Amino acid sequence: MKPWKSFSELCSEFYLLFRRGLLPDVPAKYQTVPRRFAAVLIDSLVWLPWFIVHIYFGAGSSGALPPVSLSLATIAVGFAYPVYFIGRYGATPGMQIMRCKLVRLGDESPVSFGLTALRESPGLILVILNFCSRQFGWPAPDSMMWTHWTWQAVWLLPLLLSHKRRALHDIISGSVVIRTQVNDHTTINNWSRPHALIPGYEASRPIRRFGAGAVNLVIILIAIMATAEAAGSPGPLLSEDAALLWHWLLLSGLGLFWVGCTLLKSSPGAFVADLKSVNTDGTPLARDTAVLRNTPNLVMMLAYFFPPIESGHALPVIRAVISLAYVGLLIVNGFWLMHYRLTPIDQWLHIRVLEHVKLKT
Repeated sequence: MKPWKSFSELCSEFYLLFRRGLLPDVPAKYQTVPRRFAAVLIDSLVWLPWFIVHIYFGAGSSGALPPVSLSLATIAVGFAYPVYFIGRYGATPGMQIMRCKLVRLGDESPVSFGLTALRESPGLILVILNFCSRQFGWPAPDSMMWTHWTWQAVWLLPLLLSHKRRALHDIISGSVVIRTQVNDHTTINNWSRPHALIPGYEASRPIRRFGAGAVNLVIILIAIMATAEAAGSPGPLLSEDAALLWHWLLLSGLGLFWVGCTLLKSSPGAFVADLKSVNTDGTPLARDTAVLRNTPNLVMMLAYFFPPIESGHALPVIRAVISLAYVGLLIVNGFWLMHYRLTPIDQWLHIRVLEHVKLKT
């Protein structure tokens, strides 16, 4: 008997402890936390054109407040969007893509428009208070900031700790978010390197994964460099408002790149490196799995480029923290690829990345 444990055994134990701590005996249909965040991100992309109009034609880059009518219209549409889709279809477009829906807690029957409106009312109240703070100075902006972060913490804690993963507004409305389809793929619980699942393919080598990531990074950097001059240096050629519009177009481009990679269940880098992503049983990836897999990169990119107005002195610090977090993510992924030929998110979603090989005759 060995007096110490191997590194792979330690990783396996840590992974199991992490899973038990984050998802303690939660039925599969209630394991919706990452899917709900991904659904919010998708719905935000649906909202992005309206947000660009609100910023560009309302406030511009001068820091002035948008017209009251435009702000009230944004509040009304923002409240009506989830109420209509959830009340009529049981889910917003983002929730539908992530295969989730909202139902009543007891019998899991469809929710009504009234129940959905009750569920969204705390967020509506917070948005109205923020509008009054910006327009009329009451409540004080500093108190609104603390109110906002307190609400986020109170909203998030029940979501992470409750048995059925119900957030505060779910508890208020007596509803719960469930998965409409649970993937039942073969799970590989150990950390051994994956074997070939499809004839003509074998487990991808790290160099191929690194190459695919480099191609995607070059594409993103080209898009950033093409708009950085306009977005950061308004001058004779571009006004401040036009520069701001370029900034939001860059965000839209990053979002469309993410949407394209998700719909194709691949990326330009994977196409160049001839890589194929499948489930652990060799079946093609589901759409919601592809969304979850691509979400972390998009979240970090949007967080880095998001604040174009009144960013203040905190922006360099925020971007430095995000950059360090992203570098840390790359290091962890690279380490896992070198040792196991898969990343932590591949293991969590039961994904295997294969490379095409020529069959020997």
